[in-house]
Amino acid sequence: MRAIQALLITLSFIPALISCKKDSSHASKHCRIIAIYDTVYEASGARATVTRIFYDNDGRIAYQNIKWSTDSAIRIFMYHDNSIIITSSNTRLSSDTVHLNSKGVPTLIKTGYSGPSSDSTSYSYDGAGLLTSSTSGNAYIKTTTTYTYDNGDCVKAVTSDGDVFIYTYYTDFTTRDGDPRMFEDIYDYGVPTVRNKHLIRSYQYGNYVWQYSYTFDNAGRIETVVNRTDTYVAVRRYEYDCE
Repeated sequence: MRAIQALLITLSFIPALISCKKDSSHASKHCRIIAIYDTVYEASGARATVTRIFYDNDGRIAYQNIKWSTDSAIRIFMYHDNSIIITSSNTRLSSDTVHLNSKGVPTLIKTGYSGPSSDSTSYSYDGAGLLTSSTSGNAYIKTTTTYTYDNGDCVKAVTSDGDVFIYTYYTDFTTRDGDPRMFEDIYDYGVPTVRNKHLIRSYQYGNYVWQYSYTFDNAGRIETVVNRTDTYVAVRRYEYDCE
């Protein structure tokens, strides 16, 4: 079930109706996200997380400073010719190794926590660079997921266990920095695995539906992403540094 967990984690943060109409072109490429403010509202109360992101001279994530209400962590990204090694100062987060092909696209991600727990995910792509399948698991169990695209967007994922994930998109809003699907990969691993043309609108697994909405600044950059479900509302706000 690693594939299900990965998909749920990737998309569990963030939005339902676009609340601010802006030009659908990409925002300035001279800006980068330097801070993320996450708040999850549930019946039991609110939980907040603040993440500050620092970059190297090549514009890649160098390290992240993550602060929860009662704890904190630093994640460090080390880049090599064909891999990225990510370590964490806190055992609640994994230490990951990302293997890259000649195009800089991840082909294998190994995830390890303290103790014996360790998983990996391998990725396959088509000639256009779109993710076609992934296989996740450990030495005992593996799950393969295949992906279907329409109009440049991943609209369906089906696992070898029979689980089906359905995605819809705002086709009048192209992907950009802070895109929930792509940015989560960059945030976690330094590089994206799924590349879509448009911003995600909804995500469904069985009877569970995640709805996404956005607000934008005057330059068309994503200011906030709101993810609504039956049990919680998650709000993410981005802070940018523009050269």
